[in-house]
Amino acid sequence: MSVPAAHAGEGGACEWVSRDLLVHEVVGLAAARCPDATAVEVVTDALLRADGGGAGAAGPDVYTYADIEAMASALALELRALGAADRDEDEPKVGMLVEEGVGLVVCELAVLKAGAAFVPLDPTWPSDRLGFILRDCHARVVLLPRAAAPALRKKLQAAGLVHAGDSNHTMGAAANLPDADAGADAHAVLALEWEAMLEKKRGCMGGFSGAAAGDDGEVGGRGGGRPGPVGRLPPARGAKTRGQRCSHLIYTSGTSGQPKGVICEHRGLVNYMHAKARAHELIPPARGGAGGEGTVSRVLVTAAATWDPSLGDIFSTLGAGAVVCLAPRAALLANLAQVLQVSRATHVCTTPALWDLLPDHYGPAHLPHLRVLALGGAPFPRHYIPRWCPAQVRDAHPGSQHLAPLRAQVRGSRAANARV
Repeated sequence: MSVPAAHAGEGGACEWVSRDLLVHEVVGLAAARCPDATAVEVVTDALLRADGGGAGAAGPDVYTYADIEAMASALALELRALGAADRDEDEPKVGMLVEEGVGLVVCELAVLKAGAAFVPLDPTWPSDRLGFILRDCHARVVLLPRAAAPALRKKLQAAGLVHAGDSNHTMGAAANLPDADAGADAHAVLALEWEAMLEKKRGCMGGFSGAAAGDDGEVGGRGGGRPGPVGRLPPARGAKTRGQRCSHLIYTSGTSGQPKGVICEHRGLVNYMHAKARAHELIPPARGGAGGEGTVSRVLVTAAATWDPSLGDIFSTLGAGAVVCLAPRAALLANLAQVLQVSRATHVCTTPALWDLLPDHYGPAHLPHLRVLALGGAPFPRHYIPRWCPAQVRDAHPGSQHLAPLRAQVRGSRAANARV
């Protein structure tokens, strides 16, 4: 296994945690090691339609680590200018209605860089649920994708959320929004298109060759196409360490009543990133560049943005310096086999229900790039074992539910550095 030195030693201790690093700082370390390596590839609908089209067919949208750091830093500066990460507020929250494409990664990183916590939201949720969550977490800003912005703004209005959002937002606009009184029907938020915010900051979406840096250098970055130092945020009020800052909120389904927000800390997500990268043997490119791309791990994200496995896939991959592969949700459900082939995914973590969408005759021979398959969330049919897991691995790991063409891991085993 080849993983960055920042991962654990033989004893299982995570240096990232012991150094009290925040999630975006770990990603920044990977970007500093290999700024020109591919960080994110987006399998687009156009690429899937052109698959098999031969020479001249469109490729995936590719973003390097320098690109991602630059875009996230620029967006973070805009969020700070808006007051979305007001330093006088205790761990401010930013709602995210961005669920696909590079915007998902950029927005999550940007919110963390700005010193806030992100709250993943599903655009298909009813207005009442969206309204309850945004009021409950006191979010002042909601990030939207441009393509769906008109429909989503109408949904927010239907939820009684007073919004004002366009490319002409002003400094401190979010911080100046009035707080809704307890029990009030209206709550003031800014609903903003993340693409418009980046365009305002950099002039266009295509020219991010270096990270944007603030005068105080906190968000991070220096010109010349190389990401710079990441922000050193202090501990939140009431927290003993920086790692105890809230990184994100995941809301429960609410089947037993109102949805409940689960507060997740940076140190927990960083530890998860470390454990997952080691357990799934994520391989980064050669230090300093994009060399060795043929062996670099390529992790296909199949979980919805509102489900925490997606965060494990995205951030463990970025922390390790590997490639995050993204595809439209509709494409994953309609033609999973094609997405796996086009993305050349080496690692997939998903549910048995989604994996069962593959044709009945499919096996490891049809997916030669696939090295690790992790299934969870529900029991899977026993016929998966002979189909996807070689006999020598089954003999070594009886009862395993983490399958791979070359290896397996017992489901539910505790990470070496975890404490209960």
